[in-house]
Amino acid sequence: MAATRLVVRRIDPWSVLKFSMVFYAGMWLALLTALFVLWLGASTVGVISNVEDFMDSIGFTDFRFEPVRLLIGSVILAMVLVVVGTVLNVIGAVLYNLIADVLGGIRIVVSDDDVGRRRV
Repeated sequence: MAATRLVVRRIDPWSVLKFSMVFYAGMWLALLTALFVLWLGASTVGVISNVEDFMDSIGFTDFRFEPVRLLIGSVILAMVLVVVGTVLNVIGAVLYNLIADVLGGIRIVVSDDDVGRRRV
């Protein structure tokens, strides 16, 4: 059983920036696609019109969902969250680098021993 000890002393903020942008943009795209599919399903089944009718019945006259405005708002919110998430990840990488300079980083032990297999 050979073990290799590694120490993560520095995380490159530029690579964190690139990775975070791609990651959050992918999550953004997946979330908006899921919301779009859910909206189409709810609209097809009649849930949207039922909610609009219910809102009319409790006193909100002329209440209507505006799909284009909802989509634009979702896209703007998602873009803001992508930027905020990326900035927070980069700040975290910079803070890690500053703390690792003082404390020495995170030690990781990597072993090639396969724990799940029995040796005969």
